[in-house]
Amino acid sequence: MNPSVLSWHLMHDVKLGILAAFVIVVGSSSAATLGSSGSETPAALASLVQHGYEIKRSFPAAGGLTGWVVNGNGREHIVYSLQDGRHLMVGTLLDEQGHNLNTDYEDRFVSHPDPTALYDKLQHARFIADGPDKSKSVIYVFLDPNCVYCHAAWVALRPYVAAGLQVRWVPVGFLKPSSLGRAAALLESAAPADALRLNEERFNVATEDGGLPPLIAPPSETVKVLRENSDLMAAFGGTGTPTIVWKDTDGKIRIESGMPPLEKLSLITGLVASDLKTRTK
Repeated sequence: MNPSVLSWHLMHDVKLGILAAFVIVVGSSSAATLGSSGSETPAALASLVQHGYEIKRSFPAAGGLTGWVVNGNGREHIVYSLQDGRHLMVGTLLDEQGHNLNTDYEDRFVSHPDPTALYDKLQHARFIADGPDKSKSVIYVFLDPNCVYCHAAWVALRPYVAAGLQVRWVPVGFLKPSSLGRAAALLESAAPADALRLNEERFNVATEDGGLPPLIAPPSETVKVLRENSDLMAAFGGTGTPTIVWKDTDGKIRIESGMPPLEKLSLITGLVASDLKTRTK
């Protein structure tokens, strides 16, 4: 598991942002506490519990470490506690052969969400439809309105939208202080698709700022929706924006985090070059 990904999932409710720490140090002189599983947990884990994370189970890990499965934002993750009980480690654990032990531990101890159920939830999320209602294919894209890579995705997908693709943009807001207000402005707009177009057409690549003025005091219900969108992205395993979710030709749910290579867009959208040339004439 990429440490920056896991750190973001774990600290998402504390600070909306992507953290890139390998070791989380939570020094404490307090006594050990009991998790929901009833087993004694180190004091360092208490801060996560205080922020609403649930300890699911523990297991002995390599090197004298103890692995802990914690649930946050609808997704389970693994952290490791040191023997002193005052420090947690987040990251990839390798053995002397370079084998990734996290993969084995995740297979054995982590419960994975049902992608079909998540996809059904995604279909009922608050999104902005970009493209025709009677489309040849549909993809979902989680975006932060200040994300320069989301902007690149929006630009790259223009020919595909013109050729019959519908992109359902699912706003989140955590990259910058203005992200939440801009994401709320998108959802609160009387014409969200037009607001998104304005945000992208006026996007400042140099400063990585969207062109839509942010709401200063977003409605609490809209903030709740944006948090739910962020949690849903995390549940899919999204490591940042853009995160793209789609069904392939076999009906299997696929996920891509980050701006994909341009040559992969045909695979994601189901539209090939000939479709673009024919449909955009």
